[in-house]
Order: sequence, then C-alpha cells, then structure tokens
Amino acid sequence: MALPTEAEIIRFVTESRPRVRDHKWFTDLKSTLAEDQDSGMQLLERLSHRPEYTVRAWVSGVAADVFHRDSVPLLLRLARDRYEIVRSCALAPLLDLDPQAAKGLADMLRERLRRHRPDIPGRRRDDEAEATQIIWALARLQAGEALRELRVYMERPDSDPHNVRLASAISTYLDEGEEGVARRVLAHDHEYVLPLCQVSWRCCSGAEVWHAMRSLYRSSELDARCRVITAVFLGARSVATSIAEHPFWRLPLPDVDFPRQ
Repeated sequence: MALPTEAEIIRFVTESRPRVRDHKWFTDLKSTLAEDQDSGMQLLERLSHRPEYTVRAWVSGVAADVFHRDSVPLLLRLARDRYEIVRSCALAPLLDLDPQAAKGLADMLRERLRRHRPDIPGRRRDDEAEATQIIWALARLQAGEALRELRVYMERPDSDPHNVRLASAISTYLDEGEEGVARRVLAHDHEYVLPLCQVSWRCCSGAEVWHAMRSLYRSSELDARCRVITAVFLGARSVATSIAEHPFWRLPLPDVDFPRQ
C-alpha cells in the first residue's frame, strides 16, 4: 500500500459511514506508516495541524500506536490542544509511553482543573470525563503541588460527586503516600472505599494497602457493598500479579457489580 494523501486520510476520518470495509485499509495504513517512518511521521505532523479536531484526535492514537516513544513530542503538543477531546486522546497514550515527559504538563493540568466548570448557564459544559482524566493524571505524575487544586475542586458545589470522592482518595495518596491510603481503607471510610481501592490498584506498589484491604474484607462488621468491592479488588489482584507488577496502571480497573437492594 502506498502512503495515502492527506485528503484521503481526512476523508477516512471525517466521513460518517460504517467502517467495517475500511478496517483492512486502516490496518494497511498503519503498516505503511511503520515501514516508511520518516514520511509517515511527517504526514501525521501535517495532519496534527488540521482544523478538524476529529483529525487531530485521530492522529494522537495512530501516532502512539505506530511510532511509540518517537510520537512523544507530537503527543505533548496535542495534549495542549484547545479541544478537550484532542487533549484527552493525546494525554492517555502519553502517560503510558513517557510519564516523565508528561510531568511538564502538570501545571497545565492543574490550571485545567482549576478552570473546570461542569454547569454554568450561558456557556458550554466542561466534560466531567476530562476532570476524571486530569485527576488520575495528577496522581500518576505524583504531582503533590496539585493538592490545593484538588481540594478546591472537592469543595466546589458543582463538582461531580464521583470525581470528588476520587480526588479525595488521590489527595490522600499525594499528601500521605501509600500509608495514608492504607489507613483510610482500614478505617472503613465507607463512601470512599471504592476510590481508595482504585487508587491502591493504580498508584500503590507496596503491600500495606493490600493487607489493609484484606483485613477490611475479613471484618465481621463490614457492609455488603464494601465487602463486594474489596473482594473484587483482592481477587483481581491475585490474577494481575501473574502478568504485571504493581502498580497496575496499564491494566483496566476491576469492574464492580453491586448486589441488588
């Protein structure tokens, strides 16, 4: 397959139609980009400046998938894009490929969280999914300087309750480390057990939080909801440790199905 033109790729990305028959074309495209890396990267660089935000978002995923760490400079630029979907598509692979390089985005992420407004009359809503991604990114970057922004976010009445609980758990991690997370788990901080387990999964490399989770699970006074949560995470960890090392950033968060009331 010859390297396609910009126009061909733009048409592929922006046309609203079923893509089943285009799957082979897309697979061949990635192979062609990988075979001719100089020309392929130049093509993606040009596409990353296109006015169509869908094209810029598409470039992030393809560049990371094909060029891996060589795509980091491109992803760093797109992570500062004016459109949140482009920023999100660039930030996710960047954190996997080079968290150290992503540390340079910490101040920008703090500012985005500071300015995040989910519901203000007369203006476009900020997507709560972006706030979720920013909060997790600050944890992954171990951005202790973001504690103020996280606490202000938690205190705002318009913040999403799920994200407030997540920000609380991550604030404990950034402020007190794994010991603080283990303390809150063991204390059965009921409304926060799920985000604390999620932070344990993604952020903690030591055994202390897992000992605390196991002790909580064995407690005779534990309610059904928290028992399910701890059982799921403990069970998932026993599988995860056979294929990966702590922390489990690259593995999906365990899915918790709560018992019906």
